[in-house]
Amino acid sequence: MPIAAFTNRVGYYERSEFVQQLVKGHYGGTVFDDVIYHTVGVESSSKSATVKSDGIRSTPYFRQVTKVLADRPKRQRTITYYDGKVYTDIVDTVPISLSFPTLHLSLPNAFLEDFENAKSMARTKLRSKLADDGSVSNGADIAEGRETVSMIAKTVVQIYSAFKAGKAGNWDEVPKILQCTKADLIGLKSLAEKWLAYQYGWKPLMGSIHDNYNLFQRQKQEPQQLDIRTGSPEVKFSSRQELNGYDTLWECTGRAFGGIKATIDNPYLRSVDTLGLLNPFSVAWEVVPFSFFFDWFIPIGSMLSSLSATAGLSFNDGYLSSSHTCIFTARAKGDYLDHGELRIAHFTFQREVFNSFPLPEIYGKSNPFSTTHTLNALALMRTNFI
Repeated sequence: MPIAAFTNRVGYYERSEFVQQLVKGHYGGTVFDDVIYHTVGVESSSKSATVKSDGIRSTPYFRQVTKVLADRPKRQRTITYYDGKVYTDIVDTVPISLSFPTLHLSLPNAFLEDFENAKSMARTKLRSKLADDGSVSNGADIAEGRETVSMIAKTVVQIYSAFKAGKAGNWDEVPKILQCTKADLIGLKSLAEKWLAYQYGWKPLMGSIHDNYNLFQRQKQEPQQLDIRTGSPEVKFSSRQELNGYDTLWECTGRAFGGIKATIDNPYLRSVDTLGLLNPFSVAWEVVPFSFFFDWFIPIGSMLSSLSATAGLSFNDGYLSSSHTCIFTARAKGDYLDHGELRIAHFTFQREVFNSFPLPEIYGKSNPFSTTHTLNALALMRTNFI
């Protein structure tokens, strides 16, 4: 969410305003009706010089805006007694902005770590997509081919035979054909095994067959120029904390996205890589038992496969843009007539330019507990531990 800046000039600028602290009441026989003025920073703007583009290469850019959105003062009443009578009765009205460095707040480290992770994800996905534009996993399929084909053939025969037995009323034969007990069948263990077979046997192989067909069709008319664009999912962060007598809340969102332009200068080498036959590291990882489980959390397979994604390509241009917005809210905690509210918005946009293909980076999955991953995990637990 971009925030309107008070200036569009290149460089760093701040704008301040006077705020009032009010003290009203009496202390003993002294009456107070004071106004104290303070200077508070309410806006800042930082902007890099605009580099004129030649229409071919991307250009770097940086923009940052911080702005106080609200500064409602806190109001507190203090009453003391002496000899049974009111001795002090004072109401203090104090802007909360006096308690915080309004234009120089440190963003939460936890969010910044997630945001850097999103940028690493975007760089690696950009590189991977150069191959995903026409990649299939023939290398892994060859390594696992016999086992996969055998599994599919066996399962098809089992399902067909079980269907015939059930149709004929021979229900006692069904668990024997499916090579499980009645308890397994009732307890869905057999179903869990079939789900895993589909997820990690049938589905990938059928996907590879489909990808091979599309790849060969594309190779007849593949363009010499690639224009790849992708990014990370939105990062969301929220954190409450008690800080120096205030209830504070940070709410942040961020995202990274970018693009790469490349020329196919060696179609043969690119074909070998997109067929999944060039990268031994990726193939080796694919056939490691339960490698997919680790990929749920840290997609090592994607990083390894991206190592050879630039084979047969020459780099033309690339960039990574990232932006994040954070809202800070603070309210006084305790016995107040009005707890007040301070709200500060911070926005940053940055575009970095690649001089060559970005290197793959390790990153964590933003949502390792998606519906499919959860079903796979439950199926694994049932088949291995129940």
